[in-house]
Amino acid sequence: MAATLHDFKVTKLDVHSFVRTKDNASSTHMAHLYFDILYSLEDVRFSEQGLEVYTIVETADTLQIIWRNQIVLDSEPTSAPAEHP
Repeated sequence: MAATLHDFKVTKLDVHSFVRTKDNASSTHMAHLYFDILYSLEDVRFSEQGLEVYTIVETADTLQIIWRNQIVLDSEPTSAPAEHP
């Protein structure tokens, strides 16, 4: 079963940077990406607000996501499935 995406938008992005390592080789960032999404699944349309949280390590030549989590902040069906006789 696959969902159908109708709309997706980023509503807010916060990035929090932390102190570099003692040797200045790397630093760590936390990114919080808030979003609104509208999709349907099995004939029911849903509206959700969510948050993606990323931990990112930056070195001299790379950015690497080392951890990711998705959190549903609010979810509600916006239409019910059709009745089948």
